[in-house]
Amino acid sequence: MKKPITIILSNKDYITKAFKVLPSNAFIDKGRCGIGGTTLCLITLRHSIIIVPTVGIIKNKMRSDATNKDRNSAIRKIFGVYKGITISAIKAELLQSDGFFKIMTTPDGFKKIIKAAEESISLDRLYSDFFVLLDECHTSVTEKFRKRILDPFKWLWNFKNKSFISATPFYFSDERIKQLDYYKIRFNEPYLGYITVVETFTIKSCVNYFLSHADSFPGNLHFFYNSVTEIAELIRYVGINDCNIYCADKEENMERMDDVSVFFNPEPVKGEYKKINFYTSRYFEGIDIEDENATIILVTDVNCRHTKVGIRNKGVQAIGRIRSIPYALYHITNHRKKHFMKTIESFYTEYRFHAMKLIENYNQYVDECKANNVKPLTEEIEKIQSFSDIEANQIATLNDTKLDQFVNEDLCNEEFNHLSFIIYAWEESGYKVELKKFHKPIESSPSKEKRKSKRDKLKATIDLMEKLEQGKKESLFSFNDAALGNIKISDPFAFEVYYELGKEKIEELNFSIKDLQKELILKKNEKAENQLNKLLIVEFIVDETYAKEYIKTKLQELYDKVGLKETAKATDLQKRGWFTTQEDKKKINGKSYPAFYIQAMSFKLRVIAESMINEISFFS
Repeated sequence: MKKPITIILSNKDYITKAFKVLPSNAFIDKGRCGIGGTTLCLITLRHSIIIVPTVGIIKNKMRSDATNKDRNSAIRKIFGVYKGITISAIKAELLQSDGFFKIMTTPDGFKKIIKAAEESISLDRLYSDFFVLLDECHTSVTEKFRKRILDPFKWLWNFKNKSFISATPFYFSDERIKQLDYYKIRFNEPYLGYITVVETFTIKSCVNYFLSHADSFPGNLHFFYNSVTEIAELIRYVGINDCNIYCADKEENMERMDDVSVFFNPEPVKGEYKKINFYTSRYFEGIDIEDENATIILVTDVNCRHTKVGIRNKGVQAIGRIRSIPYALYHITNHRKKHFMKTIESFYTEYRFHAMKLIENYNQYVDECKANNVKPLTEEIEKIQSFSDIEANQIATLNDTKLDQFVNEDLCNEEFNHLSFIIYAWEESGYKVELKKFHKPIESSPSKEKRKSKRDKLKATIDLMEKLEQGKKESLFSFNDAALGNIKISDPFAFEVYYELGKEKIEELNFSIKDLQKELILKKNEKAENQLNKLLIVEFIVDETYAKEYIKTKLQELYDKVGLKETAKATDLQKRGWFTTQEDKKKINGKSYPAFYIQAMSFKLRVIAESMINEISFFS
């Protein structure tokens, strides 16, 4: 980045004290949430397109705009672009001749604006007359799971005037962003606020404690917990009979919530909060919680993948939703007790090297395909799309922002290696931290049957499928096909192993999820190397410690399975570029053995793991 232009404000100041108009061709670190960056763009007398991460932000601003008695008549009402808004409707808006346009869109909707302009006012006019603001720009890397999150980057650089803004910015590796003017807002006060970090190794018990003692808090409780499944389980366990669950209105979420879906609410609205309110990551940015004496609680769990949001971005954003003075801010979390953390530089060095090597190999493959007049295989293209762009000629080039997504994901994950890193992340974000500990063993709900293990659940499903198949054979007409179809949707892994491997093989492997996953991989006719890579992903888990003798034995089994005529060594995990390992000890039956702690998965295996998610339910 360029040398920052630092602006000092008070915590109570708004961004209008720093700028009368948001600067163009700038990267703006606005310092804190709720400082009024989006609002300033909306009241400025110039045509603007504001890209925000969620529809909820757009609808919230549109509601405020519609009831604003002091709005400037020279500015048109906000026009929102999201699912259901047609290109024809956008064209009609662009062809209006009065007032300054204020168009708000999600990343997914940006291409519709481009298409509409192309068919109405012309792209040249759009690019020259409209200022584009990529609001909450950090979400371009934090929302890696969204396929269209980077769509605006295809056209963003064609605009004469554009800017990036966030209270929790990620410093992109794209050289074009580094050339923008860099504004950094900081504050006179030593802290933005005070937060209590609650260290616990029984996350559910700790959250349950807050829920069970909700009445001891003067105001409402707002939990930012990015797991619909965990939220639903807590509500059932505690027996909550009234609350709000704010999450995406998707069928899979409704299925996960099941009976507690009655508490679902699509958008937070002032005055409609309950004593207990839950939010998934869809609401970590952009919403305004106006609720006196509210307690804001962020929950993260190293054992629950989706909850491990980056503290410096999603975490700060979550607690920054409150617009009134909060009663208290909490972060309930555990950690791995591993006192080391990889640097962002080391991630970039490693990932860029592997990405460029994979792209080089792919492009060589494409050239050979062209020479032999054959089309490249779709699966080969899919392997590298997560970190590259494929041109019309099928040649791949590195996409810096896609690489940023990988780096950010792993860097955020590293914060949870140790409590000291979590505290440091909050302090670096401007918060004074108080540490509390909560150590209470989780109790089983007396009113609930003990939960089945994954093995037992699989056995029950396979037994049911066997009965349904038998019923099809014994009956001329039955509804068993429909029942099997439901199982295919609800438990695709059980469905696949039953029809691919058969019940006899499943029983032979004693319903072991891991062994069945490995057997499915071997069932597919793949090269030994690809088989081995996938087997390694299933066998060895990041953040786990394995005895060296165990590693050696397991590796030898895998080598033999795929036909690799080599003698396995425990050091192969790192020497062959599969994992980053660290010397450790493993206690087995009270005795300590030499071991390796698996610190990280290689970039190549990470890419393969992502493609595996789409093949079978390895990580369900």
